Amino acid sequence: MKFIIILTISIILVSSTIPVFGEASYEILENRFYNQPITCIYEPNVPNARDVIIDAWMDETELGVKNWQYELRATEYNKKDKWNMEVQRISLEDQVYFDNKYCDVEIRFDATAPNASYAGVHWMENGKSQIRIVYTDLEVCKTWTEGYYRYTEWCYKEDYIRSKALGNIATHEFGHALGLEHYESDDPNENHDWSIDPYASPSVMTLAVHYDETKNKIRQLDIDKVKEIYDYWGFGELKETTPQDIPVFEGKNYGGFDSFFVPNSEYIKERGNVKFVTIGGLVSEQSFSRGQNILLTVEFPDGEKEEWKVLATTNRQFGAQMIVNEESQVGEYFLEAKYMGYDSEKISFSVLDGMTNTIQPKKETSIPNWIRNNAKWWASGTIEDRDFVMGVQYLAQQKIIRVDNTNIAPVDPNQEIPNWVRNNAKWWGNGLITDSDFVKGIQYLAQQGIIQVN
Repeated sequence: MKFIIILTISIILVSSTIPVFGEASYEILENRFYNQPITCIYEPNVPNARDVIIDAWMDETELGVKNWQYELRATEYNKKDKWNMEVQRISLEDQVYFDNKYCDVEIRFDATAPNASYAGVHWMENGKSQIRIVYTDLEVCKTWTEGYYRYTEWCYKEDYIRSKALGNIATHEFGHALGLEHYESDDPNENHDWSIDPYASPSVMTLAVHYDETKNKIRQLDIDKVKEIYDYWGFGELKETTPQDIPVFEGKNYGGFDSFFVPNSEYIKERGNVKFVTIGGLVSEQSFSRGQNILLTVEFPDGEKEEWKVLATTNRQFGAQMIVNEESQVGEYFLEAKYMGYDSEKISFSVLDGMTNTIQPKKETSIPNWIRNNAKWWASGTIEDRDFVMGVQYLAQQKIIRVDNTNIAPVDPNQEIPNWVRNNAKWWGNGLITDSDFVKGIQYLAQQGIIQVN
């Protein structure tokens, strides 16, 4: 594991000569690239950091990696593309679905370094270079010398690190991904002097990285070492990849519809027969605006879409009809509605091919879910009695439920609906009682003249 430490001491003087106090070594690691590398930089999840800060971290980190490409290409008269590399930035949203199989290098950000004090670290895992960059700042707590060794104790500060420093760290750590070891003197004092100057560092791969990017450049020494590793032929060919299959989710703004429905889930197309699919619903009281249209979108089984405009009436209801005949497409139809900036749930129905006489229509039609929802909302006081009654009337008109017309009392608008009926609606809406038990309550209301069903 290779790590570096960021120094927070300001640099004042720069010398053009480099005194030599010891012998320096510049070894190479076992890892290397065999194709033009792909570096994946993962956006950090730091809720208290503004977007502009996150963007700066990502920009400088990408630039820190690409510095190697710029410097290596600058040494070539032709065939510069042999030193090409690709950088992909992975947003927080895409990280859930992102497939990292093509990443040669993965860079992530940490708040602090676990069990150590470093600003950047590189290691190999499953054939990939892993780089961690710490975005909080470091400062020296104390330093001391024991014999030939100089020790430094570091502490994390509360402040975020400067983005330029992150770019410098990325350049250094990517050097390890290329296969470079540290450029290190056998004299610890010389290593310390390189980190605080008074002259510029002889290599970007010294043990410490400067805040000042002018002191942290890739040197000719580093370029020569990379070309020694890659035998002057570069990274190799472009890696063959396939596009990421990341789903795109469209944001929805619900709350504008109390109901949106079709009576049945299946319709049979038959020769010589015409049937109608009734599309209906109720916009919410808060979204209702007199004279405004609902935009209905119908997606046909072949993927084609049509848009219809339907007016919401004064009682907030809307409706439209589709024809099912011999020419209708077989398959599933999807319906959505938009109104005053709100979106409906997506609903569907299917058209089956009954022209071959192999499909038998259903003998029973279930009560639509929107009616069940209406019952729950009415029981809880969310919608008015009239909205609930309209749903019941719809069921009767569509013959989904049947109410015995005998012994029906005249409707008395002053009568209140008993609480037990409201409880029945709540229990039925939650699936605690059967449809027939619920219908018995409706039968009672009709017989007592509390509501008019037919």
